[in-house]
Amino acid sequence: MTKDVIVDDDALRELERGAEWYEGQRAGLGDERLEEVDLVLSALPSGTLRSINVIVQRRGVSVRRVPVNRFPYAVIYIEREEQIDVVAIAHVKRRPLYWQKRLRRVLRAAGETT
Repeated sequence: MTKDVIVDDDALRELERGAEWYEGQRAGLGDERLEEVDLVLSALPSGTLRSINVIVQRRGVSVRRVPVNRFPYAVIYIEREEQIDVVAIAHVKRRPLYWQKRLRRVLRAAGETT
């Protein structure tokens, strides 16, 4: 059974804003960034990506980070038994851990606690 990848609405907005910014830098670069992020999102259910633990929460919830090729971004996600929740598509050098409030919201919605 393949797990569904659920991308948080705020993470989708981050993805779109970043693509718009890159597109403004060079025509086509925004689409290239979208493609690179899509490769990561598509590969998450396979478990074959090299990811890094960011924070280990209580009750067995592990928050992980996978870098996006060619761009200074990472996909921050939680792998649960039934699905994968993408919490953020975060710039790796700006505002570290800003997405933790979002993480708490995603976990609460799933009935888990942090």
